[in-house]
Amino acid sequence: MKAKRGEDAVHHILRALAPKDATKAAFDDMVKEANLDTLTPVFKAAIEAHRSQVVAKAKGDKSSEPAASGDGWVPTVIIELDRNLQPDDVAEVCRVAKLLACEEKVAAVVLVLSDAGTTGIPPDISRQSFLWLGDFSQEEADAFLDALEMQGGSRVTPEERLEVYSRVGTRAAMLADLVDLVSLPAATERKGTPADWLCDRMAVDVETQVINFLKPVLDPASHSARVLLLQDLMDGKTVTHKRVDLALNAFMKNNNAHAVVFNRDTGRWQFATPIHRQAVAAAMAEAKAAEEAAARAAEEAAVAKAQVAREKALQLARAKSWRYWLYGREPTLPKDVSA
Repeated sequence: MKAKRGEDAVHHILRALAPKDATKAAFDDMVKEANLDTLTPVFKAAIEAHRSQVVAKAKGDKSSEPAASGDGWVPTVIIELDRNLQPDDVAEVCRVAKLLACEEKVAAVVLVLSDAGTTGIPPDISRQSFLWLGDFSQEEADAFLDALEMQGGSRVTPEERLEVYSRVGTRAAMLADLVDLVSLPAATERKGTPADWLCDRMAVDVETQVINFLKPVLDPASHSARVLLLQDLMDGKTVTHKRVDLALNAFMKNNNAHAVVFNRDTGRWQFATPIHRQAVAAAMAEAKAAEEAAARAAEEAAVAKAQVAREKALQLARAKSWRYWLYGREPTLPKDVSA
């Protein structure tokens, strides 16, 4: 289920448990009035029903006798948090999870969220366990593409796959896009390689994210830290959460600036994809070229200004020098003449 706020999480959970028979209408009415207090009785009833089924199966009959109290089964609730969820709403969804899993112990709860979605999760180490799901390994990516091809997708050759892994990465969504691209009717007529096509498809979004990440006006206070982070990553330095405020996740989420991600498994920041790294390198090279051009322009302007000042000073000195008028001898000017 996908939750946009805490109230949605409650409603989604109840709907997932909704009966399919004639009582559904009454159940829908209950959902409209749902709150946290409604959840616990529903889950306890589900647990008891499960225990009865376990006993019935063991006896080989349909007995409804309750199972032994040692049966520790509870339902598992998987909640996917919307990427654009605000921190207060993330905290509200976590409150639902905490009630079910920790206080009432009537369910195991898994929250599925993006790296940016971690903003707003209340710190509670004793009750939380983060599992970082990174990009596929090469073997996993190959298996994923093989599965897509078996479902009717066009084949991506081993050479094309390696180029994609190197230039784009191995995220599942990107690999699915890759298969879509090579399956298009006009794919055989396109120039370049599948990696080129995938880069072209992602170019606008990646460039926008990098530009927003580097924009001073979006958050002037953190601009220098953001630039330093990218420079360190480009230089191959290790950047941990101790050096960069994790509030950066909130900045990226609110400004479509997902140039980097925080890997909770390694405790380090990294580029979102290889394409983001390339885009950052291009943006920094362009910024450096612009700075150098501006410095050269300023230097040339200063030289031109100094030349004008010396020419004016020379004309004034000539007007005052009788040697210039009698003999054409140029007057001597001090070297530090300025406007």
